[in-house]
Amino acid sequence: MKQLLSVHVYQPQGVSVSWKFRSSWGTAISGRAEKGRVVLTTEADILKIYLISEDMDIGCPPLELTDELSIFCGIENAEHIRLLSHILVQKDTRRIEQDLNRREVPDKIPEDTEMDPGVDNSKF
Repeated sequence: MKQLLSVHVYQPQGVSVSWKFRSSWGTAISGRAEKGRVVLTTEADILKIYLISEDMDIGCPPLELTDELSIFCGIENAEHIRLLSHILVQKDTRRIEQDLNRREVPDKIPEDTEMDPGVDNSKF
């Protein structure tokens, strides 16, 4: 997906996760920061992934990574989320390619394709 063309992965000493939302009255409400395992941010079309050291082993990424990547990419289909999880744990890129080909996932996304998380991109 176009969202993943530029990804940087960082290994910080720790990760803090918090939430914030604005109520219908305009009041900002924040939760307290908690220890986390992964944080995704975007900056100038670059996806930045922060993973704590124990989660840098590709064989066992944290569940939060799959959750955050699926949200970031707008993936809601359970089968597609399962494929994303498979890709994250598989070290052999040839095997990933074979598995995706077997499921008829296209190799390339056409240049003029608009990828919008609010739109059903299930054919991708």
